Amino acid sequence: RLTLGAEYRGEFMEDSVSIRGSMPPDLGEDTGVDPDGESRDPKIDQHTIGLYIESNIEWDDRLTLTPALRFDYNDNFGSAWSPSLNATYAFNDEWSMKLGVARAFKAPNLFQLNPNYVYTTRGNGCPYVDGERLSGPCYVLGNPDLEAETSVNKEIGVAYQGFNGIDASLTWFHNDYKNRIASGQIQYNPGAETNRLFRWDNQEKAIISGLEGNFSTPLGDRFAFNANFTKMIKSEDGDGQPLSLVPDYTINASLDWYATEAL
Repeated sequence: RLTLGAEYRGEFMEDSVSIRGSMPPDLGEDTGVDPDGESRDPKIDQHTIGLYIESNIEWDDRLTLTPALRFDYNDNFGSAWSPSLNATYAFNDEWSMKLGVARAFKAPNLFQLNPNYVYTTRGNGCPYVDGERLSGPCYVLGNPDLEAETSVNKEIGVAYQGFNGIDASLTWFHNDYKNRIASGQIQYNPGAETNRLFRWDNQEKAIISGLEGNFSTPLGDRFAFNANFTKMIKSEDGDGQPLSLVPDYTINASLDWYATEAL
């Protein structure tokens, strides 16, 4: 079975508050931002076109191979190729194993890329430096010199589907990043203990690895229970610093009610 597809993604920003607003005077002058807020262009846009092809190959009754290839063109970062290969092996009607490796491409979004866009963390979200989180608030400024982010992602897992409608899986994943986009750790107004200024930056290398699990089961004819979790084993940059905005664990659960066949 062959799948072909195309995607167009248009991003458009118009934010006069965050782009034309004045920054505190002690943020320093070496930012490249026009001090006259009214002179800054409040609009910015970015366009990406993607083409992809994927094939599901049933090797025999137990093994399914899924090679794929994606091409992206971004008007700021040019072209990128992202191949992948996944495989599923069924031990029997209930148990199966899945493994895969894939390359991924991600362009910075507009507020990360716009040199005039500044936001304040309002007391949270300041970076870790030497293993300790700085006190806030902190300011984070867009960076037009960012590179696109790429990663090589590997995963292996087992899945069960059988007894009483139970559906469960457990997967180990390991993602190696190059030029991961994150709030930088270089302070542009060194020595300041308030209104610290940072910029979006590329981390040369970063690693995220962990476990993902899913479980679902019907509860009688009218209800079903679903739960999933993610537990991080490793989440750090090339210097061993923890990555921001990556929680140690995440748990979600829900209860579904099938009131009628249609509702």
